Amino acid sequence: MKRSIIISLLFFLTNYFVGISQHSAGEPIIPENTAVAEIMDSLLADYEMQFFYKTRQDSVNQNRFGFAPDYIPRYSQAETAQRIKELCTVFPLEYNAHVQAFIDMYTVRKRELTSRLLGLQYVYFPIIEPILDQMGIPLELKYLCVIESAFNPYARSRAAAVGLWQFIIGTGKQYGLRIDSYIDERCDPYKASIAAAKYLKNLYSIYNDWPLVIAAYNCGPGTINRAIRYAGGKVNYWHIQRYLPIETQAYVPAFIAATYIMNYAAEHNLYPVWTDLAFPQEFISVSNQKVSLDQLASRFNCDSRVLKLMNPEYKTGVVPYATAPFKVRVTDKIADWVKLHPEALENITSTEPSTYSTYQPKYNPVPVPVVVSHTSPPPSSAPNPTNSYENIPVGSKLIYHTVATGESIGQIADRYHVEIGNIINWNSIQNYYIQPGQSLKVYIPVNQQYASNTANPAVKAYPAAPVKTAAKGARYHKVQYGESLWSITTLYKTIGLSIDKICSYNKITPQTKLKVGQFLIIQL
Repeated sequence: MKRSIIISLLFFLTNYFVGISQHSAGEPIIPENTAVAEIMDSLLADYEMQFFYKTRQDSVNQNRFGFAPDYIPRYSQAETAQRIKELCTVFPLEYNAHVQAFIDMYTVRKRELTSRLLGLQYVYFPIIEPILDQMGIPLELKYLCVIESAFNPYARSRAAAVGLWQFIIGTGKQYGLRIDSYIDERCDPYKASIAAAKYLKNLYSIYNDWPLVIAAYNCGPGTINRAIRYAGGKVNYWHIQRYLPIETQAYVPAFIAATYIMNYAAEHNLYPVWTDLAFPQEFISVSNQKVSLDQLASRFNCDSRVLKLMNPEYKTGVVPYATAPFKVRVTDKIADWVKLHPEALENITSTEPSTYSTYQPKYNPVPVPVVVSHTSPPPSSAPNPTNSYENIPVGSKLIYHTVATGESIGQIADRYHVEIGNIINWNSIQNYYIQPGQSLKVYIPVNQQYASNTANPAVKAYPAAPVKTAAKGARYHKVQYGESLWSITTLYKTIGLSIDKICSYNKITPQTKLKVGQFLIIQL
């Protein structure tokens, strides 16, 4: 017994002092030896996630720098450090060799996986961001999911941490997550995100320092407190880094690198690989019977793999027996049918066939007058008269809106006084993603005086926003999504534009947060 304890102690001290000596020598931590790289590799091996990946042409259209397909851009340390400095975060992000090592991992060695992460952000960030915002957590902490799980709700670490936010059983239960033989709510992106926000908020109440909070999320507050004592009471991540476990020494640099690449992907010739995975907000309730998701999929004639991915908290693929109902996430169409046929949820295990396959929702019993634009839209955007699920308002007319650069679905909905969900349904939009130049169908009331930004003589034009005109020798630059002061200077290299000049012309500072649609004076 004593011998095994001594061996374990020697092993711990050897690894501990090796970690300190490596850090003191200034050698970068090798990313492939960290849990972050292992999590990314697990995403590549996950067959169920692979099934939904696809490359779309609109990803390539984001190549605003005109890079060749296989070109891997390289940047100096000064350029990378300046970009990180310009990221809009409530706490400073430092650049060093450790951060650069992870940037190299994302942008060079694991480019394929990084492209998948760029696509998956459109699935999970719409879930995570509202929760963090409601809890008062900085939105940039959403990037923790990149290094924790690579957006894989089934991810499992060597320490048996599970889910999008990688909770161990004790912490998960402490923050209200149900974990048993059938249910593991650590895999539910909504419930796990709420628990993570609560945990992050509690950690911040202890340290009042977000980098320390990020480190404590990885190794626990006890380890952080011990490192603070070893560092002589210094409450700063970079001062205590050498006293932390090797994995945590790499954790904050990995977070900074993930934040960087998710904001500067195009600069590295990286673009999203998309997925059809989505988490609809409709549920059906199952009670008083033990039912598998395969049986539910058979009842509703849908792909069981899709149903399982929409409900990752059912760890065995089975809804357990209980008198209180369990909720199962389903598509809008299935939920609407169940509202009309509640008896369909009775005795699901029987072999009785369902009439769902013949169901067609009737949102539009009255013929709808359609006014088609004289400028024909692309064939892919043409109206489909047989699609009765588009929820077309009675007495409306059809116009086409061409998406402008930097324009969002919400802005388009506000312009025409329609619901965001309707625009999504009318155009079969996935994950809220639209691209400049895309033609969207919009159904507006006949008596409204609105028109698309595509030529349409049949409808009176909607009052256009005032055009910014600059003084002689200057012009205005309209800020696009994802742009920073640094990226704007690269667009005007020929005139020697610098960040300091932009700040001087516009009376702002390098730390000013740019807004999409904002106009900046560019002195020619």
